[in-house]
Amino acid sequence: MKKLIATGIAAAAMALSINATASPFNYVEYAIGNVEFDGGGDGDYSALSASFETSVVPIVSLEMLDYNDFDVLKLGIGGYMEIGSSAHLFGLVHYNDYDNIDSDFSLTAGIRSTISDRLEVTASYTTYTDVDSLDGIALSLGYYFTENFSVAGHYEMLENSDVMAVSARLSF
Repeated sequence: MKKLIATGIAAAAMALSINATASPFNYVEYAIGNVEFDGGGDGDYSALSASFETSVVPIVSLEMLDYNDFDVLKLGIGGYMEIGSSAHLFGLVHYNDYDNIDSDFSLTAGIRSTISDRLEVTASYTTYTDVDSLDGIALSLGYYFTENFSVAGHYEMLENSDVMAVSARLSF
């Protein structure tokens, strides 16, 4: 039954995305994967992310991350600058709310570039003010099935762990 629901959601997302005009920072994305801890062991990873361009702040960002039952809610703002016709430099500041520890802030800087009309690569670095174990580099490679629907592979090299995930993104 879960496979049928997942297939239906993917088909609906692709159908809805065919006629819309996408923006590089207006999207909803869901990722699932695996986190491998440096001290040994591994666990599940999932992330639900949304990013919106507004007239007041160039980017408003919301992320809900789950690192093997260590939950992080991130609310942020940021901006971007277009470089040429196919690349964007971006920066974000997030307020991070954790399950059982004090909240903090994080800073992210990165670049997103279109390699071809179907491939997109993103590289970013994030540093946290208090939770250093989440500092790290993230790399992703996405393939657009339509102008607004893509799937991507992600790899994050964090201070104390590595994350490998796949995601589906609906841009609008």
